[in-house]
Amino acid sequence: MKVDEQQCRQWLKDMADGHEDAYRDLFFHVYTPLYRFALSIIKSHEAAEEIVLDVLLKVWQQHKRLAQIEQIRLYLYVAIKNTALNYQAKASKNLLERLEDHPVEWPATSAGPEELFLTAEMQRRIQLAVQQLPPRCRVIYQLIREYGLKHKEVAELLGLSQKTVEAQMGIALKKIAETLAPQMDRPIKPEARHKFPEE
Repeated sequence: MKVDEQQCRQWLKDMADGHEDAYRDLFFHVYTPLYRFALSIIKSHEAAEEIVLDVLLKVWQQHKRLAQIEQIRLYLYVAIKNTALNYQAKASKNLLERLEDHPVEWPATSAGPEELFLTAEMQRRIQLAVQQLPPRCRVIYQLIREYGLKHKEVAELLGLSQKTVEAQMGIALKKIAETLAPQMDRPIKPEARHKFPEE
């Protein structure tokens, strides 16, 4: 499930207006993706759960201030990242190193319009292709495609330039296409084979 920016902002606005049930809706909407993101950093189910509950408790405590934040989705992911890194108390490693060193199974997203046309077998092949990506490409691809973050948000979250994120996303898409090409009815078009800068 992706975190819906607009819906989260509406819930925060409703919370600021005194609607406590909006917090429950927000909680159940963001809990799973935030938990999985925390788990990809902390590698402990109990700790990941504690981190998400801590962040969501602070959301409740500060909901009036948070209602003014423009990028609530980015705020939530950054809060999870910072809380997880503080929990581990290992400041010498950055987030990207942690994610690269400990690849995890990321959830498949709920079916969108494009995915409805894909067979279960093709979806399986795509997931395998994603798992074969270089670590940096895989992390960036998953945050954008599976978690719905924008290039700019991923750049801020991982401490990279937006151009690096865009280049890595290009590399990821190229490698996935090349992996799937032998299994498709037609080869990759020549223009899809141009070089992307390796990071």
